Amino acid sequence: MWCAVETFTEAKPFIRDPGYSARRRRYTADLKRLLGEGEIDAPIAPLMERIIGLQHCFTLQSCYGHFREEDGREGYIVERAPPDVGEDRIVHYRIAYVAFCIQEISAGRKLLEDFRAIPDLDPDYIQFGSAGWFWNRCGNSYVLQVEPKRCACEDSVDVEVSEAYHIQAIRDEFYAELERIVREHSEP
Repeated sequence: MWCAVETFTEAKPFIRDPGYSARRRRYTADLKRLLGEGEIDAPIAPLMERIIGLQHCFTLQSCYGHFREEDGREGYIVERAPPDVGEDRIVHYRIAYVAFCIQEISAGRKLLEDFRAIPDLDPDYIQFGSAGWFWNRCGNSYVLQVEPKRCACEDSVDVEVSEAYHIQAIRDEFYAELERIVREHSEP
Protein backbone atom coordinates (compact mmCIF):
# COMPACT_ATOMS: atom_id res chain seq x y z
CA MET A 1 0.00 0.00 0.00
CA TRP A 2 1.35 3.43 -0.93
CA CYS A 3 1.39 5.97 1.81
CA ALA A 4 1.03 9.72 1.53
CA VAL A 5 2.74 11.14 4.58
CA GLU A 6 5.41 12.76 2.42
CA THR A 7 3.18 15.83 2.69
CA PHE A 8 3.15 15.69 6.51
CA THR A 9 2.59 19.12 8.14
CA GLU A 10 1.52 20.56 11.45
CA ALA A 11 -2.05 19.66 12.40
CA LYS A 12 -4.59 21.91 10.74
CA PRO A 13 -7.54 23.37 12.67
CA PHE A 14 -11.01 21.94 12.27
CA ILE A 15 -13.09 23.23 9.38
CA ARG A 16 -16.80 23.05 8.64
CA ASP A 17 -17.42 19.72 6.87
CA PRO A 18 -20.99 19.12 5.66
CA GLY A 19 -19.88 16.04 3.65
CA TYR A 20 -18.53 14.13 6.67
CA SER A 21 -21.35 11.57 6.93
CA ALA A 22 -21.29 10.63 3.25
CA ARG A 23 -17.49 10.24 3.25
CA ARG A 24 -17.63 8.22 6.46
CA ARG A 25 -20.09 5.79 4.86
CA ARG A 26 -17.87 5.39 1.79
CA TYR A 27 -14.60 4.98 3.66
CA THR A 28 -16.14 2.66 6.24
CA ALA A 29 -17.56 0.45 3.48
CA ASP A 30 -14.10 0.35 1.86
CA LEU A 31 -12.46 -0.51 5.18
CA LYS A 32 -14.96 -3.32 5.85
CA ARG A 33 -14.22 -4.73 2.38
CA LEU A 34 -10.46 -4.55 2.97
CA LEU A 35 -10.84 -6.19 6.38
CA GLY A 36 -12.92 -8.96 4.83
CA GLU A 37 -10.28 -9.52 2.14
CA GLY A 38 -7.45 -9.58 4.70
CA GLU A 39 -5.85 -6.49 3.15
CA ILE A 40 -5.34 -4.62 6.44
CA ASP A 41 -2.12 -5.46 8.31
CA ALA A 42 -3.13 -8.28 10.66
CA PRO A 43 -1.69 -6.80 13.89
CA ILE A 44 -3.87 -3.67 13.54
CA ALA A 45 -6.95 -5.16 11.86
CA PRO A 46 -8.86 -5.46 15.18
CA LEU A 47 -8.09 -1.81 15.98
CA MET A 48 -9.25 -0.66 12.53
CA GLU A 49 -12.44 -2.68 13.02
CA ARG A 50 -13.03 -1.04 16.41
CA ILE A 51 -12.61 2.42 14.90
CA ILE A 52 -15.56 1.64 12.62
CA GLY A 53 -17.74 1.80 15.73
CA LEU A 54 -16.81 5.43 16.36
CA GLN A 55 -19.38 7.65 14.66
CA HIS A 56 -17.16 10.73 14.98
CA CYS A 57 -14.07 9.19 13.33
CA PHE A 58 -13.09 6.99 10.41
CA THR A 59 -9.78 5.81 9.03
CA LEU A 60 -8.42 6.80 5.65
CA GLN A 61 -5.31 4.61 5.49
CA SER A 62 -2.96 2.76 7.81
CA CYS A 63 0.21 0.72 7.99
CA TYR A 64 1.45 -1.35 10.93
CA GLY A 65 5.07 -0.42 10.28
CA HIS A 66 7.39 -2.96 8.68
CA PHE A 67 11.09 -3.71 8.74
CA ARG A 68 13.01 -5.11 5.78
CA GLU A 69 16.41 -6.59 6.19
CA GLU A 70 18.65 -6.85 3.16
CA ASP A 71 19.08 -10.61 3.15
CA GLY A 72 18.99 -11.31 -0.56
CA ARG A 73 15.23 -11.81 -0.81
CA GLU A 74 13.45 -9.14 -2.81
CA GLY A 75 11.04 -7.18 -0.60
CA TYR A 76 11.43 -9.43 2.45
CA ILE A 77 9.15 -7.88 5.06
CA VAL A 78 9.08 -8.69 8.75
CA GLU A 79 6.78 -7.26 11.37
CA ARG A 80 9.42 -7.27 14.07
CA ALA A 81 12.92 -5.90 13.79
CA PRO A 82 15.36 -8.65 12.81
CA PRO A 83 17.44 -10.22 15.56
CA ASP A 84 20.62 -8.34 16.43
CA VAL A 85 23.73 -10.44 16.04
CA GLY A 86 26.02 -7.75 17.39
CA GLU A 87 26.83 -6.01 14.13
CA ASP A 88 25.78 -2.60 12.89
CA ARG A 89 23.34 -3.61 10.19
CA ILE A 90 20.97 -1.33 8.35
CA VAL A 91 17.26 -2.12 8.30
CA HIS A 92 14.70 -0.49 6.04
CA TYR A 93 11.67 0.69 8.04
CA ARG A 94 8.33 1.51 6.43
CA ILE A 95 6.55 3.77 8.87
CA ALA A 96 3.67 2.88 11.14
CA TYR A 97 0.81 5.32 10.76
CA VAL A 98 -2.93 5.82 10.90
CA ALA A 99 -4.62 8.54 8.87
CA PHE A 100 -8.12 9.37 10.03
CA CYS A 101 -10.88 11.92 9.67
CA ILE A 102 -12.66 13.35 12.70
CA GLN A 103 -16.06 15.00 12.83
CA GLU A 104 -16.14 18.44 14.40
CA ILE A 105 -18.50 17.71 17.24
CA SER A 106 -17.88 17.55 20.98
CA ALA A 107 -16.90 13.85 20.94
CA GLY A 108 -14.66 14.45 17.91
CA ARG A 109 -12.87 17.37 19.56
CA LYS A 110 -12.22 15.21 22.65
CA LEU A 111 -10.91 12.35 20.49
CA LEU A 112 -8.63 14.76 18.62
CA GLU A 113 -7.32 16.09 21.94
CA ASP A 114 -6.56 12.53 23.11
CA PHE A 115 -4.84 11.68 19.81
CA ARG A 116 -2.73 14.85 20.05
CA ALA A 117 -1.32 13.58 23.37
CA ILE A 118 0.00 10.29 21.95
CA PRO A 119 3.35 11.80 20.80
CA ASP A 120 4.07 12.52 24.47
CA LEU A 121 5.03 8.82 24.72
CA ASP A 122 8.19 9.64 22.73
CA PRO A 123 8.21 12.99 20.87
CA ASP A 124 11.37 12.03 18.99
CA TYR A 125 9.61 9.06 17.38
CA ILE A 126 5.86 9.79 17.30
CA GLN A 127 4.31 12.65 15.37
CA PHE A 128 0.78 14.01 15.11
CA GLY A 129 -0.21 16.29 12.26
CA SER A 130 -1.96 16.59 8.96
CA ALA A 131 -0.91 15.40 5.53
CA GLY A 132 -1.71 17.65 2.61
CA TRP A 133 -2.54 14.71 0.36
CA PHE A 134 -5.25 13.50 2.76
CA TRP A 135 -6.49 16.97 3.72
CA ASN A 136 -7.05 17.90 0.08
CA ARG A 137 -9.38 14.91 -0.26
CA CYS A 138 -10.93 14.91 3.19
CA GLY A 139 -10.99 17.93 5.51
CA ASN A 140 -10.38 17.37 9.21
CA SER A 141 -7.97 14.55 8.44
CA TYR A 142 -5.01 13.86 10.69
CA VAL A 143 -2.09 11.47 10.85
CA LEU A 144 -0.39 9.77 13.76
CA GLN A 145 2.91 8.20 12.74
CA VAL A 146 5.88 6.42 14.27
CA GLU A 147 9.30 7.16 12.84
CA PRO A 148 12.37 9.17 13.75
CA LYS A 149 11.45 12.87 13.95
CA ARG A 150 14.33 13.69 11.63
CA CYS A 151 12.46 11.76 8.90
CA ALA A 152 8.90 12.93 9.66
CA CYS A 153 8.17 13.74 6.02
CA GLU A 154 9.34 10.41 4.62
CA ASP A 155 7.38 7.20 4.13
CA SER A 156 10.33 4.98 4.94
CA VAL A 157 13.82 5.26 6.34
CA ASP A 158 16.99 3.20 6.74
CA VAL A 159 18.05 2.77 10.36
CA GLU A 160 20.59 0.73 12.28
CA VAL A 161 19.25 -2.39 13.97
CA SER A 162 19.67 -0.81 17.42
CA GLU A 163 17.39 2.07 16.41
CA ALA A 164 14.98 -0.39 14.78
CA TYR A 165 14.52 -2.04 18.19
CA HIS A 166 13.65 1.32 19.72
CA ILE A 167 11.21 2.11 16.90
CA GLN A 168 9.63 -1.30 17.34
CA ALA A 169 9.12 -0.76 21.07
CA ILE A 170 7.65 2.70 20.51
CA ARG A 171 5.41 1.39 17.71
CA ASP A 172 4.03 -1.28 20.04
CA GLU A 173 3.42 1.30 22.76
CA PHE A 174 1.84 3.65 20.21
CA TYR A 175 -0.69 1.06 19.04
CA ALA A 176 -1.47 0.04 22.63
CA GLU A 177 -2.24 3.68 23.50
CA LEU A 178 -4.28 4.15 20.33
CA GLU A 179 -6.25 1.02 21.23
CA ARG A 180 -6.84 2.32 24.77
CA ILE A 181 -8.13 5.66 23.47
CA VAL A 182 -10.43 4.06 20.89
CA ARG A 183 -11.87 1.73 23.55
CA GLU A 184 -12.41 4.73 25.85
CA HIS A 185 -14.28 6.57 23.09
CA SER A 186 -16.31 3.59 21.93
CA GLU A 187 -20.01 3.90 22.37
CA PRO A 188 -21.49 1.47 24.92
